[in-house]
Amino acid sequence: MPEGAPKAGRGRRRLLWAAALAVVVGAGATLGFLTTGGDAPALQTHAPRTPRVAFHPWRTTIVERPSGHDAEMPYCTAGAGAVFCGQSGLPAARLSPDSGAVTWRHEGPPAGPEAISPTAPVLSGGFLYVFTADGKRLLALDPAPHGNGAPRWSLDVSGYEGGAAVVADRILLTAADGTVTALDTTTHAQRWRKRFPGHRLPRFRTYGDPRTAYAAETLTTGPAPATRLTALDPSDGTVRWSHQLPGTLTLAGPSASGALFLTVGDPTYDGDVTGVLRYDPATRRTRTLPLAAPLRGVAAAVHGETVYLLAEGGALQAVGERRWGTETSVSRGSSPVISGNHLFFTAADGRLLAVDTTTGALLGQTRPRLSAARHNGFLQAVPAPALDPAHGRVYAASPDGTVFGVPTADPGTW
Repeated sequence: MPEGAPKAGRGRRRLLWAAALAVVVGAGATLGFLTTGGDAPALQTHAPRTPRVAFHPWRTTIVERPSGHDAEMPYCTAGAGAVFCGQSGLPAARLSPDSGAVTWRHEGPPAGPEAISPTAPVLSGGFLYVFTADGKRLLALDPAPHGNGAPRWSLDVSGYEGGAAVVADRILLTAADGTVTALDTTTHAQRWRKRFPGHRLPRFRTYGDPRTAYAAETLTTGPAPATRLTALDPSDGTVRWSHQLPGTLTLAGPSASGALFLTVGDPTYDGDVTGVLRYDPATRRTRTLPLAAPLRGVAAAVHGETVYLLAEGGALQAVGERRWGTETSVSRGSSPVISGNHLFFTAADGRLLAVDTTTGALLGQTRPRLSAARHNGFLQAVPAPALDPAHGRVYAASPDGTVFGVPTADPGTW
């Protein structure tokens, strides 16, 4: 745009069109990912209004498997104007969010006996981060449509016993001695390196706020189990607070007020959850929220001041500001994701279900999509749906290897 204010008349109309275009372009940049395009189209003083294109549900197979192939569910994330999915032997594929058409595929070697459970690709620093099938290398791919998923950087992470994770704008690498090294996701330069007292192998994660990451590590060296909780700023490693609480606790997520919700594990039955702990790090006060019944194999999500817990067998409970319980008849489900008053999760048979967060009522579900194999095999985990709240869409995967997109507004029409 030329410098200085345009003159009256046609110049003023150009300025108004340029401002409108800037709003549209700015709205397309999500998750902190910056995109660059080609030359801007010429602005017209009397451009016709473009009608909004209706979204039609779609379903795509990103990898053609031989007939009878075992069940396999892709892991997906949405952002930067696309849907990115990965699965065994295919670290990443770029899909159109409007049609599901595959823009490019980045293929890797077939998964061998050392294959790990896939994880969803992560957008950060202008790259798409994925792990190889054996989990030994972290790759930074070019996510742009014309980038074809080309690798721009890679790192051997096999020597980090505590694992590697992309957390906000940092790559956190945890060594066997507990030392955490942070690399910049844009430049890959080291930003900090330190150990965290009270932790053996800390694993940090964020919950939507890039300025705060949390780690909860259960320690069993004393007479009774205790959990060390630490919150830090991932940009520079500054510890915001670090406290130790009794019991076996697992992070569920922070509340809207800054408190932290954790599930409480049963000390006698491994895998059972007996309650939810609300912890205020500012006052160090705790409050236990009881469950209607113990739950096994829980996946939890926090929204506002409520924790939603989905257990093996399909029991779904809301604890906190909202309290209700319902049965979903799902043998195994994914972690829930929440948008507005809708809670979404994927079932092991390929269904996507939507539940009203205020009442627990089932709002809708898609049909099952199982693998064509005689024996579908066992899925190590069920991937969570990927939300695109800006466009009112949710993307999910099925055991037949397909990915599909549906609108979030009216699940009853699925």
